[in-house]
Amino acid sequence: MNRWLKRIANFITILAGFCLLFVACGSSEDSSSTKSAVINTNTDKATEAYQFTNIDQITDTDRAEIYSLIVRKVAHEDDTHGGKLNPEVIYIQGFLKGLSIADVISPDIRDGVSSRLDSLESEVMWIDSWEEALDPDTGTVLQNGAIITIGDIYLQDDGYYIQVVGEIYVANMAAGGQTYVLTYEDGLWVIVGTTGIFWIS
Repeated sequence: MNRWLKRIANFITILAGFCLLFVACGSSEDSSSTKSAVINTNTDKATEAYQFTNIDQITDTDRAEIYSLIVRKVAHEDDTHGGKLNPEVIYIQGFLKGLSIADVISPDIRDGVSSRLDSLESEVMWIDSWEEALDPDTGTVLQNGAIITIGDIYLQDDGYYIQVVGEIYVANMAAGGQTYVLTYEDGLWVIVGTTGIFWIS
């Protein structure tokens, strides 16, 4: 009798295992979905990030948000002065690094960036050439300011992350820059890290 009870118990255990396996397989997401859980490199916490299939999916509103995040990061935390520069004026170069002068940042995007930086103590000004913000005799930025240059948006092959160059110039031998990595998760753009070299002079 005990032998039959053991066989029945073993059969129930095996059956339960198959049921669990079936449920696990059935609940997995389709790998072709445009969204997937990825690891946020800052927190090592799984979050839901949007996967872009084309750079054209990034709208002007997205660009304004992305550029404003880069300006905040570069002008303060990554200002090459240990986050203590606190420039009185932030001069933002009005065209993207590495592109022709024709590829200027549009007025709508500029307005979007400026409005997102209203909370900063620094005044924000847009310039079309460095000469507008430099002291011609010393080469330093006018009004105790800093010039911020933004790179174009590069979409990584995985579609989950973008890369954007951010650079700062204060004076000769007082400049720096690096490439920032961002992702769009939970309805917000966030900087999750950097890639490549960090240069400083």
